[in-house]
Amino acid sequence: MKQLKNDNIIDESGCLIFANQCLQELYNKKEHYRHELNVKTTRLSGYNCSMEYTIKKFVQQGLQSLHIEINEHIATVQYHYTNIIIQQTYFAQNPNTNQIQSSLLII
Repeated sequence: MKQLKNDNIIDESGCLIFANQCLQELYNKKEHYRHELNVKTTRLSGYNCSMEYTIKKFVQQGLQSLHIEINEHIATVQYHYTNIIIQQTYFAQNPNTNQIQSSLLII
């Protein structure tokens, strides 16, 4: 995304590709950790469903703050993306210097 931003090539398809790559990376990590957990729990003697439930609850509680942080990043990306689209649309209308100056005062 930084490269796209530096090149001023931010469009919907570029953002979608980036988002899909991030989702794929997260999915791969999730599967890796799920496999790692399965391997480690099969080695434990006395591991049962109650322990698994407790671990899941503990992890879910820890992920709540991470979920809030991720939502914050998503909202920030959406805001900046929308802002860039609005700016591009505005400048595509070829505003004159006075219009640009007055729009800067509004911001």
